Amino acid sequence: MDWPFRAKPSSPRPSLPSCREPPIYPTKTMAYVVVIGAGLTGLGAAWRIQQAGHRVAVFEGTDQVGGNIHSVRTDGYLVEEGPNTIQLANAENEAWLREIGLGSTMIDADPRAAKRYLVRHGRPIAVPGSALGFMRTSLFSWKAKLRLVGELFARKAPEGTDESLATFVRRRLGQEMLDYTINPFVGGVYAGDPAHLSVRYGFPKLYRLEQNHRSMILGSMALRRERKRAGTSYKVRLVSFPDGLQTLPERLASNLRAPVRLSTPVSEIQYKGRWMVRTADGANPEPDGFDAVVVALPATALSRLSINGTPRLAAMDEIKHPPVVTYAMGFARDQITHPLDGFGALVPSVEPFRILGTLFSSSLFPNRAPDGHVLLTNFIGGTRAPDLALLPPDEIRSIILEDLHRLLGLRGEPVFEHHRLWPRAIPQYEVGYGQTLAAMQAVESQNPGLQIGGNSRDGISLSYCIEGSRRLARETIGYLGR
Repeated sequence: MDWPFRAKPSSPRPSLPSCREPPIYPTKTMAYVVVIGAGLTGLGAAWRIQQAGHRVAVFEGTDQVGGNIHSVRTDGYLVEEGPNTIQLANAENEAWLREIGLGSTMIDADPRAAKRYLVRHGRPIAVPGSALGFMRTSLFSWKAKLRLVGELFARKAPEGTDESLATFVRRRLGQEMLDYTINPFVGGVYAGDPAHLSVRYGFPKLYRLEQNHRSMILGSMALRRERKRAGTSYKVRLVSFPDGLQTLPERLASNLRAPVRLSTPVSEIQYKGRWMVRTADGANPEPDGFDAVVVALPATALSRLSINGTPRLAAMDEIKHPPVVTYAMGFARDQITHPLDGFGALVPSVEPFRILGTLFSSSLFPNRAPDGHVLLTNFIGGTRAPDLALLPPDEIRSIILEDLHRLLGLRGEPVFEHHRLWPRAIPQYEVGYGQTLAAMQAVESQNPGLQIGGNSRDGISLSYCIEGSRRLARETIGYLGR
């Protein structure tokens, strides 16, 4: 699941070199490729492989495409049960959306979405957007502001260090910045805990800034200069579609020549001169087999997949996926005193609230709520409080309303509600994730023609999924051209 407060995407696979996109024209020999998993990564890979002139079959274990991308329109509200936006941080991802036919339907978030709130002293405070604003804000103490200057002189960790994000931030920026920026940010992105998440694999941009430039501040300045000289600067865009993000996987599926085989979980793949696939009911749907396999499954499904007679990646089931509830609520506009003039508000764990944060959904995109009403999408649970996510919906409702009353000046009851529990929401890239990555790479190297991707490999945001789909297609097409 992609969460609302996401940093600029950067691939969590720093060891992989960047490559050109594959040619989009038929190759001399048409191969037959099976893609297992019809989330965004799998569908994107299937489409790109098809564009290169190959035949593709896609198997999906559930009854719909898109993985955790679920858009629900009801009673005049448009609710995103999973991801809420796509953050376009590079021209390649924007071009990809145009190539699949969605360029004309993209809608940009309202300019107010640039404003984010963090909670301190029991109230939402806007995150400063400039150096002058940073010096004037009450969000941080003067001690924390002065501590930021020390980041310029902090020593970098030895190359290859796999430390927690909390250790990294405390070492470079201090405890207050950890408590009031990184902690709530991680709660919004991963629903996770910075004390356990790996900075090297979960936040590789930060890791590379320190390793390559010694300082995050100096590194950011250097990267801006490099992009300006190279003419590759790109203004980040937050986008969606009039009918929600589910438009994206549905468009990809409709672009495929063969329909996705829904409700057809694959239990085994085996190489016998060609790749053979067996479904959970014991069937062998393609007796002649496939030339290559792309596996884009969630970690749990991947852990159970038999590869040449053995569940080679059984340890993937140990990746933590904390439960998270998405609870959307609609209100009359005059029920809330806060201006709702931004993306939303995140709550640090040191503050006396129980929600992870709330997204001002109707402030982001048009037609998310009826006229005169607003839609708030609230998040609860995660590694911070997994038990809260498993409470009955009416108890979760009471918790959220209590917090919204104190944070946003809410009065009265919602006029619309939509509850969705994700029992295993977001894979946590914790310290030691390098072993998981190495295990997937080892399986690939021992099984030519097999490529593995998905949100437990390429990253958790939709931008990561798009980039991961291109990587899978590129490597598969490269293999077929051997």
